[in-house]
Amino acid sequence: MKLSVPLLTVVMLAAARADAAPDCGSVLQRAREQQVAVADWQAGRRVAGKERLHFHSAPEPGCRLRATFVIKGDSLHALNEYGTFTEVQYVNPRTGRISLGWVESGRLEETIAAR
Repeated sequence: MKLSVPLLTVVMLAAARADAAPDCGSVLQRAREQQVAVADWQAGRRVAGKERLHFHSAPEPGCRLRATFVIKGDSLHALNEYGTFTEVQYVNPRTGRISLGWVESGRLEETIAAR
């Protein structure tokens, strides 16, 4: 069976696109089934590193939320861990706005929980 060049190109592009865009909903569902809860007394975290630490809608690099991030020194409350990600809650000290999402665990330092 001979595939035409345009059809082969479409198949290759579809496969590449599938790799580039994770199904964040499925990733989140799998994480919810396998996540490990962080004990409240161990939940204190502080952001380390120089770059912005972006939140993710699911624990997957491709699920990054571009407009939601924290910076070095910000305090977070860890809720759950899954793979190389930690689900956290951040309360902006100036506005009181609460952000909830997944961040890369390697960028967090453990602190004494504030709660």
